[in-house]
Amino acid sequence: MKNRILLPFVLLASFGMVTVMSACQTKNVPVEKQEEGYGVEIANKTELQETWHAGTSRALEINLTPEGNVALAINKKELVISSSNEEVVSVTGQSLNALAQGTATITVKYHGWTDSVELTILEEQGEPEHVVATVSQILQNLADGKEKDVIYEVEAYVVAWQSGKTDATKYGNYMLADAKGEEDTAKQILVYGSSANAEAFTITWGSGSYSYTQGDDAKDFLTNDVTKDVGIGSKIKLEAIAYKYNTTAEISGIVKSVDNSEVIHQDIPEPAVVESSLAAFIADTQGNGAKAFHFSAEIKAFKDGSTKDKYGNMKLTDGTNDLTVYGSTATESALAWSSDSGIYGFTNPKDFDTNTATKDMNIGDTVEVKFIRADYNGAVQGTGVILSVTAGQGGGEQTEVPEPAVETKTLAEFIALENSKAKAYNVTAEVKTCAGDQYGNMTLTDGTNDLTIYGSTATATALVWNKADSSSFTNPK
Repeated sequence: MKNRILLPFVLLASFGMVTVMSACQTKNVPVEKQEEGYGVEIANKTELQETWHAGTSRALEINLTPEGNVALAINKKELVISSSNEEVVSVTGQSLNALAQGTATITVKYHGWTDSVELTILEEQGEPEHVVATVSQILQNLADGKEKDVIYEVEAYVVAWQSGKTDATKYGNYMLADAKGEEDTAKQILVYGSSANAEAFTITWGSGSYSYTQGDDAKDFLTNDVTKDVGIGSKIKLEAIAYKYNTTAEISGIVKSVDNSEVIHQDIPEPAVVESSLAAFIADTQGNGAKAFHFSAEIKAFKDGSTKDKYGNMKLTDGTNDLTVYGSTATESALAWSSDSGIYGFTNPKDFDTNTATKDMNIGDTVEVKFIRADYNGAVQGTGVILSVTAGQGGGEQTEVPEPAVETKTLAEFIALENSKAKAYNVTAEVKTCAGDQYGNMTLTDGTNDLTIYGSTATATALVWNKADSSSFTNPK
């Protein structure tokens, strides 16, 4: 099923406003007085009539004449989508939900013009059997595009913590590999969420794939008797589902057993703090948390322009180079060295807007920091402790930066750009997969390149220029 959409959005978050586009001619079936200049067509009839089992959903691709926003037309009730048999196929927006075996005709009506498609739904497929697999087999299946299709039973070694962490955190996040001590990251998979509490960590089959829910009681990895002593070298058996987040291979699941007999205990000394500059910090490539840097820089903006948040998110500059800060505090104990893992970890007390040392900071102030690298998806980021603040000369006044013009890019050109919220782009691409949820999550493709969209909407006001030199997106869901 392929939808043709136009997304204006900003890099890093990949979000924006959805508009359905088409280069196809409409095929209209007049059934009553048609308004001149209008038309409607179901553009993906062939895909909709392919083998379809109950319990799954498909997206309805609709072309409007003149070209228009399908979601908006539905909301305004100008476009009406109906099913002749709601017990077989129900309609939610542009999503068609196959409920039971049988046939149903889907009809779209727009300004007096209609089009329809007859659908045949087969009986629901049962939940697949569990599959015993190694980490390498799971990685290969993900490379082949097989995601959330089975529950794996996998037993492997904890070989590292998630980048920038010094333990598994309460969520149960760590790197798993078939071989103990495996250092090749290409042979590791990230466990992103795990717990021995099977009642609070649930894996559910529905709509032809698995999903999981990690309840608050399952955020207990560091306190649960089964998992609290897990370390590098532990052997863990999991029931898990596998998927990709952007390009990262991940599994999430229920811990069935733990063997800590081969845990590796180390005593790695903390390295000396590197006397640095903002430019040198940005240029360093040793890795997240490997060492701490001491330097000073000027506050260019806070995350939401001139408004501070509790996390200490902001942008620093030396006049030439800019650095995104994802988490900062004046609480020095928040940045700690782990002699076992050999990296720094940062635990944010979320006191930036209340701590007396930071609450009155302004744009233009100079901060002295002890930071570690905390890169995310290839974007350079820093996090850590603010040691001192020197008031700037600008009195905290924020320079307003005019919103730049929106540029048109191909999907391939957009993906090749550096991460930034400094500009918005118009991109036309096909919908490859659609979550069908309130958040507007989907995957776009041009046939060669894929792009994950994490949040989108037809509400134009959701994407806002903050006048500090970046945009923000608030998903109305």
